[in-house]
Amino acid sequence: MDRNDLLTATRVEFLRAFAKSFSELLPQSIDRLFARADQARSSREQRSLLDARAVLQTRGEEVLRVANQSMEQLLNRSFRTAYSTFRPQFQATSGGLASLSLVDTSSFEGELKVDDITLRYRNAADEQLRDLNIRMAILFEQDDIKERENPFRPYLFSRCVINSVEALALSQELADALIGQFRDDLTEHVVAIYTRLNALLADHGIAAQLRLQAVRNPNYTHSQVPPEGLSAEIRADDEAYLQQVGFGRPAEPARASPAMPRGGSAPAAAMPHGMPDRAEQLLSWVRQSSSGGGFAPMPSSDGGWADGGGLDDGWSAEAALAAPTTAKPGGGVQGRRGWLSGMQAVGSSLREFFSPASPARPTPANSPLASAVQGLQQNSPAASELQAADGSLRNLILEMRPGLGGMVSDVSEEMTIDIVAMLFEFILRDNQVPAEVRAQLGRLQFLVLKVALQDPTLLTQRHHPARMLVNRIGSISLGLQQAGAHSERVIKEIQQIIERLLAEESPQLFATMLDEFDAFIARELRAADEQVERAVRVLESAESHTLRFARTSAGLGDALAGLTLDPYLHDFLLNGWAQAIERADRQDSAAATRYRQMVPDLIWSIAPKSSKEERSQLLAQIPLLLGSLRQGLALTGWSAEQQQELLAWLIDAHTHALRTSAQSFAVPSLADMRARFQSFVGGQDSEPISMPKRPALDRRMLDEAINEIEAELNLIERVLATEDSPAIEEPALFVEDEVEGASLEYAAAASGDVLDRLRSGVAIEINLNGKPSRAHLNWISPTASSLVLSIDGDDKPSALSVRLFLRLLENGRAHFLEAAPLFERAVQSLLQSADRMDRLDPHAAARLGASA
Repeated sequence: MDRNDLLTATRVEFLRAFAKSFSELLPQSIDRLFARADQARSSREQRSLLDARAVLQTRGEEVLRVANQSMEQLLNRSFRTAYSTFRPQFQATSGGLASLSLVDTSSFEGELKVDDITLRYRNAADEQLRDLNIRMAILFEQDDIKERENPFRPYLFSRCVINSVEALALSQELADALIGQFRDDLTEHVVAIYTRLNALLADHGIAAQLRLQAVRNPNYTHSQVPPEGLSAEIRADDEAYLQQVGFGRPAEPARASPAMPRGGSAPAAAMPHGMPDRAEQLLSWVRQSSSGGGFAPMPSSDGGWADGGGLDDGWSAEAALAAPTTAKPGGGVQGRRGWLSGMQAVGSSLREFFSPASPARPTPANSPLASAVQGLQQNSPAASELQAADGSLRNLILEMRPGLGGMVSDVSEEMTIDIVAMLFEFILRDNQVPAEVRAQLGRLQFLVLKVALQDPTLLTQRHHPARMLVNRIGSISLGLQQAGAHSERVIKEIQQIIERLLAEESPQLFATMLDEFDAFIARELRAADEQVERAVRVLESAESHTLRFARTSAGLGDALAGLTLDPYLHDFLLNGWAQAIERADRQDSAAATRYRQMVPDLIWSIAPKSSKEERSQLLAQIPLLLGSLRQGLALTGWSAEQQQELLAWLIDAHTHALRTSAQSFAVPSLADMRARFQSFVGGQDSEPISMPKRPALDRRMLDEAINEIEAELNLIERVLATEDSPAIEEPALFVEDEVEGASLEYAAAASGDVLDRLRSGVAIEINLNGKPSRAHLNWISPTASSLVLSIDGDDKPSALSVRLFLRLLENGRAHFLEAAPLFERAVQSLLQSADRMDRLDPHAAARLGASA
């Protein structure tokens, strides 16, 4: 088939596949918007999602028509701006949308949104997109493989989504909701469309194969690089960034021509002299990211990093090895192209390695690499020996990278070494953590590397104990640094933890050390401030009493199930009388049992009495019932008016029971009623069916505990309710919400990361009255339902529910001083550096690799 005919057929197939995918996408988006609204954490979010769903239901045909027109015009423009040597023309559809541009944008924010969606689709369709880029280069008879020149590139999908939503002229909130939903739902369709295009081209003999050849220009200068040779996604800040990190200008990069299989290695002549592998380039970007500026070090001639200091400061990496190991032929950095020497995107490779589906496999404990790392760990230097000549902390893994690289048996081991080294490069330079704490963490470099090699879940699971311990140490360091207290004792505790980890060499010890460190911080904060200690006792007491009351009420509710009672009596039993039982349980268990036994007797007493024996029995029971009621109600604090109302209701109920002689239903005997409530009367410990797992703190019991313990503390929900402060959207106090009666289970599920970070000593910023204030968390309840804060400038501690704190986070009135935990910041820095590298085209990538 002629090239022009094949491109036309590919274009037709692309438009047909897109139209089919978008028509299938609309009902999916409608269903998923409803599901998201059902799980929304606020009424505002729920309303926005439901409104977006209503737009699709009422204007779905319009959305589909606009999307198809937009995509056709974008595709026409894309073909006109493809490789300059061959530009087939397509006639635009008459009518419809206004002329579209592939590069013009309405606003900077809109362009950032386009970039975000484009990157998502690019990562999702990584392999299929790579193959299609190669096939397009072959069809256009070009040597260079450039995504920008692919007329079907991911940019078309992201721009089409935004154009289609903007054409509806919706509010910004609705537009963002629709764009976000389309972005997510279209991802799987983008991959399927690229798969269909590759299949079509493969059927017509267009293979995804290239041969790399060196094409050098001895007179090459940077000014000769044509502007159109750079990717549309490269931003000006990328160009400035390249110069800032100290990379020079290279010889012209290798060009590709059809023949060599995709992913094959290029001849040595094709690479500029001295070019480091991409892992080394990536380290430079991570170092720049962590330090906030400065010159990025270049690889030394032996394949390691020329770090500039620290190799003679009392600890020799080479001497620390138990036995010298000879590198394998072709191993190490020098003999291998590197784990990112192919055409794959750096970000995609790292994300796959960090994902649960990571290709990494455990390294055998008896392998040369494991033995070498074990020897290095056993000879880990003291914290004082980690400081380099320039004052920075030494990255020991980088110092030993050439030697360790010669012992790896596969790419995953090489990646693990490089990734752990890059993560520590960030950790050792992160100024949010005090230098003495970073030095202690630096001693764990080889232990963490050993764990990562033997247990790859360290890099794939955020809840790995070693990862969580590093995060916890980083968070508490910042929190106590903000509080200005306990630093010496905390650093000493951290040092003892590190010493024990290095001495015992057990990966399972990380979990034990994490628990012990949490317990130490909790004890430290409570013991250091008497008012905090009293506040914690108040909440512990109130939570205990609330939970006991909730269990009593739920157990009573289960026993009442199936009985038809007057609403007044039903409410009295579940609330007033359950409260009396709970209070009696604190002081006199025998009295509490009597109050439980009274429940079936009271219910039986108001049922119709058809026989003389039953009426006599009731008359004998009434004095006993009234005596128990008066004693129990005295514990609840009921007013005289409330008690009189109950007695008046009982008089009427008993009068009616004595005067009714016939009924249409069977009335159980007193013995039967007592048998029905036997489990409740016995106060069995089994969890009631209707028991809420995390009952909201009862306000009455909170006030009672404050009075009993004589504590002084601020109740944040009352501050928000009484002071002149910006209102949150919904009340979320210690009392159970009517709207969100499902307790805290949903909040815990939806905000798991936040709840994981709520630990004693964590630093936060909170805005209660229009002015942000620094604070640190002193205590969080074991049920994750309430917490105690110390706010700068306030002598009294403050208490609030976790639910309220989550809503303050949602409304921007509270945030953690740490943007993310330490280990996660390191991972994010690495991925962001990789994404920045991926935005560069081959010309820019080659510039990265040239040494100064």
